[in-house]
Amino acid sequence: MSVRGQAFSAVRWTATANLVRSGLAFAQIAVLARLLSPEQLGALAIVIAVTNITTMFADFGISSALVFYRDTTKHERSSIYWLGIVTASVIALSLAALSSPISEFFRAPALALPIAMMGAVIVINAAGMQLRILAERELEFARVAQIEISANFIGVVFIIYFSWASLGVYAIVFGQIIIATITSAGAWLAWAGRWRPQFHFQYKECRRFLKFGLNVLAVNVVNAIALNADIFIVGRLVSPQALAFYSQPRDICLKIMFAVNPVITRVTFPLLAQRSSDKKQVGRIYISVLRMTATVNFALYGALSLLAPELVALILGDNWSEAAHFLRWMAVWCAVRSLGNPIGSLLYALGRTDLAFKASTAVLLGILVFVGVACYVDVRAVPFALIGLFAVVSLGQWAFILRPLCEVGGREYLLAVGSPLCAITITVALTGFLVGSLSDLSRIAVAAGIGTTCYAAMSFVFNRRAVVDIMGFLSPKSSNHKEGPE
Repeated sequence: MSVRGQAFSAVRWTATANLVRSGLAFAQIAVLARLLSPEQLGALAIVIAVTNITTMFADFGISSALVFYRDTTKHERSSIYWLGIVTASVIALSLAALSSPISEFFRAPALALPIAMMGAVIVINAAGMQLRILAERELEFARVAQIEISANFIGVVFIIYFSWASLGVYAIVFGQIIIATITSAGAWLAWAGRWRPQFHFQYKECRRFLKFGLNVLAVNVVNAIALNADIFIVGRLVSPQALAFYSQPRDICLKIMFAVNPVITRVTFPLLAQRSSDKKQVGRIYISVLRMTATVNFALYGALSLLAPELVALILGDNWSEAAHFLRWMAVWCAVRSLGNPIGSLLYALGRTDLAFKASTAVLLGILVFVGVACYVDVRAVPFALIGLFAVVSLGQWAFILRPLCEVGGREYLLAVGSPLCAITITVALTGFLVGSLSDLSRIAVAAGIGTTCYAAMSFVFNRRAVVDIMGFLSPKSSNHKEGPE
């Protein structure tokens, strides 16, 4: 199978897995919003944010190094595997030791035990991570997707059951342990016959991977802190109930981005790594990826922003009307934020983890300043601060990364972003005008029909190249004779 054929298969399976996971995530949010109190959901947001950051340390960036270096030996892979297990165990124990101070910082001492228990997820994930990464390196996403779908479906079922059984925050803890266990066990069943770690370890065999991996680790940790910094700031300065009204719409928006973008970017990293010596080809692939992700993300977030009150009532329930403001403007923020998502894959593929760290650090500092100031003024101002910050970040990524590294011109970048922006702006304005007198489910249904038709027409007028890219990338026929996105 050609590279493009492999990419097509990978995109198809990754899209399927992400679609299923997103559906399960929305079902989980809808059910938990009705079973748990806003205070419990606010506490849950803190537990997940803390765990997301500590999980970054467990991998040590080795997974990206395994994709970057394709000439690994069996002994090297074994040494790396056991290093990952030891590192994950140390991180889990450290999280348990720090759980009380962390919970006291958020003025929620009851969170100490749930935070400590989430360390088990880190260790269990490490047990199967390398097998999954080696499969992804060869674009073998079909079995990866099947395992992820199965694990998440079973995990969400248990989370809902545990919530119904009044376990509160512990419902998520037990559910995440179940998901991690099924995922790692599935990886062993799927790929241990081809390679499994031996009882062998030599530190010197890990050095070249650690050099690359530690740079990736630094980037991932900074990115994880940046992704969750607003939760920490808001959680520290406002009540758990106010945090819930902020965090639940935020999570809905981010789940969409994390469902859409990895469909392309997860496959793009190994694809770009194979072409990293050709600067112009890398630039063409990146612009193609940017066009596709912007076209899809702008459509979804435009709908989310337009229909925020109705969607909040549908997903979260009638008692969450205060969350509509955050959903509307968080959708705009995520649309802007999604423009920079493929940057990580590009920099890792080019081996420029140093530049990735600098860019991520700049974003983190911006978030701390912008969100901190906005939250002191009014928590409702936080989405506007994030929108302004990431608009500047997007332009900075072109000026300091894309232009010098890939020779991407300003006109080329603005067309890739501006074309879908024009299409969605006209679509939202026209659809909002036509459904202005409607409400509830009727407004959602009519807006969906009008908006889909209008966006398709506007994309044909303003954004035809992206439509061609998407259809070409997803077409099995074109995958047989082309080598990659252009």
